Amino acid sequence: MFESIIVKPDSSSGFPVFHVAPLVDAMLYYGQVNVLASHLELNALLTIFTEDGLYELLNKKRLTLWLNCQHFVPGFYSGKDDIISVGLSTLNIHNVDSLLYNYRMSINNNDNDDAKRFVKKFSQYVYLYEFDNTVSDSMYHEFEDPSFMSLFAKDYLTNFYPEYKQTEDVQMALTPAYGLEGFYKVESNIDTEQLNTIHKNRGVPYSFGYSNLLFGIGNTNMDCYLSAALQSELDIDPRYGSSYRTRMNAGINRIINKSIEISDFSKAEAYGFLSIGEAFEKGTISVDNLLKLLNNRNSVKFREWVASLPPDSHLAGEFVNECEERLKEGNFIKKERLAINLLLTVGSFIAGFNIPAAAGAAWTVLDSFILDKISQGWSPKVFSDKILRNDKLKQ
Repeated sequence: MFESIIVKPDSSSGFPVFHVAPLVDAMLYYGQVNVLASHLELNALLTIFTEDGLYELLNKKRLTLWLNCQHFVPGFYSGKDDIISVGLSTLNIHNVDSLLYNYRMSINNNDNDDAKRFVKKFSQYVYLYEFDNTVSDSMYHEFEDPSFMSLFAKDYLTNFYPEYKQTEDVQMALTPAYGLEGFYKVESNIDTEQLNTIHKNRGVPYSFGYSNLLFGIGNTNMDCYLSAALQSELDIDPRYGSSYRTRMNAGINRIINKSIEISDFSKAEAYGFLSIGEAFEKGTISVDNLLKLLNNRNSVKFREWVASLPPDSHLAGEFVNECEERLKEGNFIKKERLAINLLLTVGSFIAGFNIPAAAGAAWTVLDSFILDKISQGWSPKVFSDKILRNDKLKQ
């Protein structure tokens, strides 16, 4: 449970925007938080956490950064809206050092020395990820499946254009065009004039096109592939929930519910306190404060405990059960220790304060054993008290 998750930025505006609070909260609960990044995502992370802060998050393994030089690109061909081209665009760069170097040179006025410094600092903590041809083949298969395309188009319109009305079932199909891979003719009964009117009413400065819809198909396909490859949960945009669910069946429900679980658990256990993600986003805690809370011994032990839970368990329920069990163990240990101290006292009194050396050694070993037992009796309640209810997080 909570072993690994992939966190994606919101790219609906055309630029990647990370929702800071959920990203940071994921670092507190999950053993591994993965981010797939191009230059834009990397720049966003550096803006949020600063260079030194991002370095420490990577160094302490609170964040795992995968650089990627591939993008799904939908576009119109020759200005004709009924002909589109789709596919993966790949930069001719296939190593981390070059990607980091090119990124730094693009933002520092081509300062070669600074770019080399940046590469040396980050290269050992950043990984390269490249999609293989399986992803492209899977995308083309989906594009050429009218049932899938119609279902996706219907859900897309429902979630992104809730005011859109259409009496007949939404139909959409892509027919291969020009005999070239990745070129398709769009056939659909979607009322684009109505959607253009919606854009105008919303103040959107451009007309409706199929690019965003196809962009959603391509990216959710890549997400599912990445999730399987990294054996990781996926933090999704709920507006695309049906698309993920179609590919991943019931597994997606657990992913969505876990994000809700974290929020509910945090609110229940720390009422009147901000989550560390909320506190960081609001500027209540600094990067240094954040790093200390994420790497605190109690946070580490909590993540280890959560990782040991069954995948389908419920966090709040397991938390209560564990705390109750630890409380029982704690009371038993206290009674053990009280009984031993009493025996030591009585034994000392009877022997005239002259306990044999062997007996004294035995008592010492037994006492040390109990002390060890007490120290191992860590409870997740300590995490709640020391981390979730930290004074710096008070609202």
